[in-house]
Order: sequence, then C-alpha cells, then structure tokens
Amino acid sequence: MKKILSYTVGALLLSILLALCIWSFIEGRRADRQQLCRKVNISLNGAKQENFVSVEDLKSEIRAEFGDFRGRRLTDIDLCAVERFVDSRSAVLKSEVYVTRDSSLNIVVKQRQPVLRFIRNGQGCYSDDQGKLFPLQGKTSARVLAVDGEIPLDLNHNGRPESARWSRWLDKMVAFAIFVREEGWSGRISSVSVYGKGELKIYMTDTPEVFIFGTPDDIEAKFARISKWYTAVKPTLGDRRYRSVNVKFDRQLVCR
Repeated sequence: MKKILSYTVGALLLSILLALCIWSFIEGRRADRQQLCRKVNISLNGAKQENFVSVEDLKSEIRAEFGDFRGRRLTDIDLCAVERFVDSRSAVLKSEVYVTRDSSLNIVVKQRQPVLRFIRNGQGCYSDDQGKLFPLQGKTSARVLAVDGEIPLDLNHNGRPESARWSRWLDKMVAFAIFVREEGWSGRISSVSVYGKGELKIYMTDTPEVFIFGTPDDIEAKFARISKWYTAVKPTLGDRRYRSVNVKFDRQLVCR
C-alpha cells in the first residue's frame, strides 16, 4: 500500500512539475511576443580606410523602407527582409541582423574592401578584393590604385564580370593591386593605364620613363625587373632619359 501511495505521489509531483514547465514556456513565449524594440544599433566593419556606408544614411534608408522599428513588437520585424535590404546596398558585402535580450535590433554591416578604381571616359567603378565591381560612392573616394585607359570591363556592372575571360583578367588585376600595396610600390606609381587586350603601362612619380608591363601576369618577376632598372640602369644615365622601359620579357629590359 505504501509503495502504491509513493508511486501516486511521485506521479502527481511529476505532473505538477510538467504543468509548471508548460505554463512557464507559454508565458515566456507570450512575453516574447509582447517584447517591444527599444533601440536600433548599426555597426560597421571592413573598408579599413574609408566608410562607404554612413550609419545615419543607412538608418534613414531603413526607416523609409520599413518604418520606425522602435516600439514595434520584435516578433513582427522580418529580420531576413532587413538583411536583404541592407545587402542590396552596393557598398555592402554582407550584413547580419539579430535581436538581443535588451530588446535591441542589431545590424552589423561588413563593407566592401576596394583595391582598384577603374576610370574610362568619365565613368568609373571600384573592384573589391574579391574581384567584384561596384559603383563609385558619392560621398567618399577610396585611396586605392587608379587604372584608366582601354579597360575591357562594363563599368556600370555590379558584381563579377559576365565574361569569363575578363573575369580572369580582373582577378589578376586584383592580385596586381594587392602586390603594389603590400610591396611598397603604391607611393611610387602615379597611375596605371590599360592598352590593347588588357596590357598595362605604368607611370612612376620619380622618373619620366613609361614601364611597359604587358598583361598582369608574372607580377613579382616583372617588378623585380623594374627594381633592376632602378638599381643597375638609372644610376648610369646621367641627364639622358629613355621614353619607355619594357619589362614584359623574361630576364630582359628593353629600353627605348
């Protein structure tokens, strides 16, 4: 009899505990559904030198698209829709939108990192470090390598080039720009111009000669030949100057 009573009491206590858990869960969900957005936080990362995305501008654009989130129930905010809207901004690489326990809506924006600026006939665009084109930004200009001339890209295109050939060329140009930046050539190059079928001419800040670079291949070896010209040829010139120095060919400097 005592054992039956013990089992009955145990089952009753378990039922009460289960009912309390269910009630707590339901009340918690009800409270969550009633939780109101208290504030909107926007933070930026990426674009080490410039902010292409203004926090205030982005807040205004989000408010114009979705209205004011403050005072609205958090469960009524479509986080995925907000992410899609922010990601549609040309200077945004990716965003993350989430809510936290303090009833805040948080928007973390990773900006594109430009490495090149292409300019042709008054038009221009950037390429980021992933080889994706995006428009010049009206309020901010990035201090990156500028390339002009016969650029074989659609400068109005947003994203990867549609042509596989020129997509590969752009990848090589990104590698070229990163090499220039990381190996200390940025301050010595005044501009880069494209001619023919994607070949390059380099104009320096400290010498009048034009360096005929050719296609953006064998980048390290070609810059090694430019360095050789500076160390072995230029000191012997005196007042004489060449018009061009061709570094396209392996182990050769062709001066004209």
